[in-house]
Amino acid sequence: MKKFRSLLVLAAFLGCACVWTSAAGAPNAPDAANETGAAAAAAALPRRFEGGFKWNDRVLGSEVAVKLTSVRAVGGLIWAEGEGRHVEEYFRTNIAVELVIDPATLAVEMWEKSPRGTRDNPKFATEGSYRGEISPDWKTIRAIWTTTATGRKGVLTIKAN
Repeated sequence: MKKFRSLLVLAAFLGCACVWTSAAGAPNAPDAANETGAAAAAAALPRRFEGGFKWNDRVLGSEVAVKLTSVRAVGGLIWAEGEGRHVEEYFRTNIAVELVIDPATLAVEMWEKSPRGTRDNPKFATEGSYRGEISPDWKTIRAIWTTTATGRKGVLTIKAN
C-alpha cells in the first residue's frame, strides 16, 4: 500500500510539472492549475509569430510580425513582452507589444504600444486591445482588435514560425 501511495504522489507531481506533447512532438497546453503548469506553458510558447491583420471595414490588410523577448509565468498566467511590426500599404510601423495568456482557457489579450517608423502612420491605433485565443498546439493566435473610443474592429491571425 505504501508503494502504491508513493507512485500516486509521483504521478501527481509529474503531471503538474511536465509539458505534455502530442504524437508530432508539438507542446500542448499543460494543466495550468498552478504556477508550475504556467511556467511549463511559458517555456513552450513560441517566441516568433507572423501573419496578418485586417480591419473589418477595409479591403486590404497588413502583414504583422511579433517577436516575444520576455516571457514569464505570474499567478498562473503567462505574461509576455516584445516587439512587433505592421506593414500596410505605404506604412511600416514598429510597435512594442504586451500580451497575457491564460493557459487553462487558452484566452489571449494583447496590447500594442509606442508606434514608430520611418513614415509614422497617423491612423495607427493603440487605444484598445486584441482579445481572442491561442490554439491548443500553441502555434496560432486569433484575436479581434477593438478600438476603445470608436469600437472599430479588426481580425488578427498570426502563426508561429
